[in-house]
Amino acid sequence: MAPIELEVVIFGGGASGLWLLDTLHRSGYRAVLLEAGALGSGQTVASQGMIHGGVKYALAWPGRASARAIRSMPAHWARCLDGRQQPDLSATSRRADCCHLWGTETVRSRLGLFGARRLLRVVPVGLARPERPAVLTACPGQVYRVDEQVIDPVSLIETLAVRHGPRLMKIDAEHGLDFEMAGSGQVRQVLLTPPDG
Repeated sequence: MAPIELEVVIFGGGASGLWLLDTLHRSGYRAVLLEAGALGSGQTVASQGMIHGGVKYALAWPGRASARAIRSMPAHWARCLDGRQQPDLSATSRRADCCHLWGTETVRSRLGLFGARRLLRVVPVGLARPERPAVLTACPGQVYRVDEQVIDPVSLIETLAVRHGPRLMKIDAEHGLDFEMAGSGQVRQVLLTPPDG
């Protein structure tokens, strides 16, 4: 294979890697993504597909900076899913426009929900028992609606991957990948041997 001059090499074809590849390509960078398995395999396709703005973090660690840092993500994703912002994800399938949380009576759960109401842009809304989804009707405690999208992760991967075929490379990470170093921590070349078959 002839050498290819690149500015960025991305390792891993999950949602983050593909999103980064799309962003870099639109910004004019010469970038390629290397993946040893199937695109999206692992965490991306195993995820729930919830586009949350920190509710999960607020529930686990009330007041944590990570919850505040991503609170604008649902609005950003909504614009992308509607095709109003890049990357255009309008071809991505949505499973729902909201998700539901079940709050228990524990101190931790109460503190988390208190923190979520104060810190996040998408605030959990308590539902009366008749408003609950059928599967949560009999749950003790409170059920909340969170107006954050739920997408199909496989559809997201397909939406991003279809644009970047020539920039996606399957590799043999164990036997087909090596680095030629130019100095301490500086990579001169990434050497690839195509996987068999």
